[in-house]
Amino acid sequence: MEKLLDQTNGEREVHRFLKEHPWLIWGMFCNVGGHSDYVLPEFRLRDKFRADFVVMQSYSGAWDVHLIELEPVGSKLFRDSDERPEKRFLGAVYQIEDWKRFIKTEEQTFKNCLADTAMTSDVFQPEYNMSSEPSSMAGDLLRNPKTCIWYNYHIVVGRSSELNSHMQYLKSSYEHTNDIRVHTYDRLLRVAEAFDNKTPLYKAELPK
Repeated sequence: MEKLLDQTNGEREVHRFLKEHPWLIWGMFCNVGGHSDYVLPEFRLRDKFRADFVVMQSYSGAWDVHLIELEPVGSKLFRDSDERPEKRFLGAVYQIEDWKRFIKTEEQTFKNCLADTAMTSDVFQPEYNMSSEPSSMAGDLLRNPKTCIWYNYHIVVGRSSELNSHMQYLKSSYEHTNDIRVHTYDRLLRVAEAFDNKTPLYKAELPK
């Protein structure tokens, strides 16, 4: 993972790697035990929107759904001159705002699309999930109109070494101002190290 991040400036190579090693992207967002786990690459909502990954996990009474946008490893979040958001990063924020509006106004359509995709495109544990209606062990069907889903929105972009202390603060502030969590690719490195060292993820130091 570290070699890949050091050698690429884009995001497509990373996307391919994560698709082949889905436990990394799962571990980045689902680091506690759950009932059912899925990693869906290139999730498409009709022809309107596409998320690089959707990672989801069920537990008693609800589901956690993480929609993830990957931006280039070499992209910066903020301009060095005045610490204003870079155009590429700002575009990712606007894209996620579109997702949020769609889910708020057409949540059942989204649930149905999510459940259908989970039955055909899961790469995390396809031997258990493919062709089986997504459901928690408590019997909560993902597409049920009454099923509670907690939606989480993420952007992964750049490297932590490119951020000074004020930029780190600005990055973290998007969780409060836009309900979007912004991460650098270094978080993936910590997940990989935790797996390599057999360290439980809930005990690992995972930077945002």
